[in-house]
Amino acid sequence: MQAEERQGIERFVAHNGVDDVMLDIMLPRNDNTVAGDEQVGHEHNAVGLPVTIIVAKDKVEDVIKALHLGADDYAVKPNVVQIRTDRLGFRGAGQATPVRMLGNYRIRERIGAGGMGVVYSAVDTRTARAVALKVLNPSLADDQVAVGRFTREARLAARVRHANVVSVVAAGREGAVHFIAMELVEGQNLRQTCEERPMAAVAALAVTRQVAAALAAMQQSGILHRDVKPENVILDHNNVAKITDFGIARETVAAGRITDSGLGVGSLIYASPEQMRGHGDHRADIYSLGCTLYYMVHGRDPFPGHLSLDEMYRRKTARSPRIDAMSATVPTGVRSLILSMLKPKPRRRVQSYADILTSIDNMLARRSSPRRAWVFAAVVAGAFAWRI
Repeated sequence: MQAEERQGIERFVAHNGVDDVMLDIMLPRNDNTVAGDEQVGHEHNAVGLPVTIIVAKDKVEDVIKALHLGADDYAVKPNVVQIRTDRLGFRGAGQATPVRMLGNYRIRERIGAGGMGVVYSAVDTRTARAVALKVLNPSLADDQVAVGRFTREARLAARVRHANVVSVVAAGREGAVHFIAMELVEGQNLRQTCEERPMAAVAALAVTRQVAAALAAMQQSGILHRDVKPENVILDHNNVAKITDFGIARETVAAGRITDSGLGVGSLIYASPEQMRGHGDHRADIYSLGCTLYYMVHGRDPFPGHLSLDEMYRRKTARSPRIDAMSATVPTGVRSLILSMLKPKPRRRVQSYADILTSIDNMLARRSSPRRAWVFAAVVAGAFAWRI
């Protein structure tokens, strides 16, 4: 969007009381339009209005692609006017959050968004309990694949009861609106926590231990998360880590492999090589957790985000990320743990969460032992690092 176009929209909005912005963008896009389209989410904030992308295709993959561009909604030609009339009745014209109840939950404010829906803070009117309410985008209400994924997410997340897993309170539907009520965690995800500076090694180990324990509980329940990454781990104000977003989680069979391979690989940067091929067992989640630990202590993703799918796969199968490129203040023990979790071949990778927990416990025990001489290594961006 050029500056003059944005100024024109702002003037039009100011003088005409506009409640909604609709952009007609044909999908799929060619490479020349990607950069411009991906500014949608940033540019529409200049006028402070909800944005709907209008396209001719209604496959779930295209819906997700449109929403990832930053749109608030999605409408399919030719019934755009009727679709927008129905949807604005739910969301409230010109408002950032819904204005009605969903089941027993009263919406308060929007707190996040993903490819298939939006998350709001809400209150259970029966108990006065604050919850996070994940709402499937109304554009997907008639898509059986999307609804099936959303329903499965609620079912699998509700199966796991663990202190380090965001708990599901309830799931329901009102009209065409599907929603999941979850535990509301006040805090930041790891991406937000580490975006300004890396985390101290001891703190990163403590977080990794909690997430590993949560993933072990999921494995015991026959579930693979398949999307472990900094955005999906929330730290509350007491530094308790909570793993969330079961959107592409899968059940496992007795052998520990997923029941339906090939569906979803999570973040390509954090996915294991075998998961990128549509396969994998719990060791794929171990790989993703290793990438997350790398990010926490290094402050950067383990692989460049600009790589093509083929190049990303080649790099991951060739070798683990360069540990020697990490800050020299990262303890040797932490580097060794990361390396063992990021082996390209699953059989050479650390094999169990019990092994990870034991390794971390040993490092933390040496950290606190009075018989061990601990040496202050450096202060990096305000974080202490210790030699293990």
